[in-house]
Amino acid sequence: MRARDIKPGFFKNDQLADCSMAARLLFPGLWMMADREGRLENRPKKIKGEIFPFDDVDVASLLAELERAGLIRFYEVNGQNLIWIPQFKKHQSPHKNEKSSEFPAHPDDLYGTIAEHEQTKDGNTPEMVGSAPVISGQIPLTPSSLTPSSLSPRDISTPDGVVVGAEAADASQPDEKRQTHASPACPYDAIVGLYHEAFPEHPRVAIVNAKRRGAMKARWAEAGERLRMLDRDTSAAERLDYFRRLFAKASRSDFLTGKKAFRDGTVYRVDFDKLMSPSGFMGVIEGKYDNREVA
Repeated sequence: MRARDIKPGFFKNDQLADCSMAARLLFPGLWMMADREGRLENRPKKIKGEIFPFDDVDVASLLAELERAGLIRFYEVNGQNLIWIPQFKKHQSPHKNEKSSEFPAHPDDLYGTIAEHEQTKDGNTPEMVGSAPVISGQIPLTPSSLTPSSLSPRDISTPDGVVVGAEAADASQPDEKRQTHASPACPYDAIVGLYHEAFPEHPRVAIVNAKRRGAMKARWAEAGERLRMLDRDTSAAERLDYFRRLFAKASRSDFLTGKKAFRDGTVYRVDFDKLMSPSGFMGVIEGKYDNREVA
């Protein structure tokens, strides 16, 4: 159990109002059991032993109450049942020395957390901090880790899955050459249009505000960098084709398009903002949401 913060507003939380008294008490107890990313194992007996050692309560039912109220989310990864507290990082400030999460992220959390690299004291292998899990051999990348030297194994993938050796990309595109490329202006409306082509059934992007322009501009620059790694043209037309292929790849994902339901029957549908987030963009490129056959 860890020390966590509880704020005065907790007692007037509208989401908790419809929960039983025991469920309300359980909720902050979960904070103390959760790691720094708000994740913990969904093991009702263990949770009861930690939070209600002297009470005869049905923790599984209480967890279901909190899940129905939207305060926690159930998910499963490789047969491991887990719980994620979506608002955890908004209200908690874990100690800087608290150990990184050992659990893979909830699919929604992949968009909210960017995996960061933190160098160890001896300057050797970096430690992964954040929520992006390694799935099917893919390696989580930060936006700043798009240079070939940072990939292991050393290969680079395009959105449609074409893989080339990074050594070749290194040789053909030295740092000096990459830095001198002029970046074409970001065509915001064209990118939005390509999104709607790939996801015609999704809600329309009605407003392109400063936040969305900033996200598109950042992904536009990253697309140019990846194309340069592949010794490809970085014109506006080539970059737009990159976005077209990326959106098409995302549209084939059963998870991102709501065709794959969670155990509770709910589904997830990706939106434009999440595809334009750093982790969402890289998640599609790395194949994190690709359909996989069940053995």
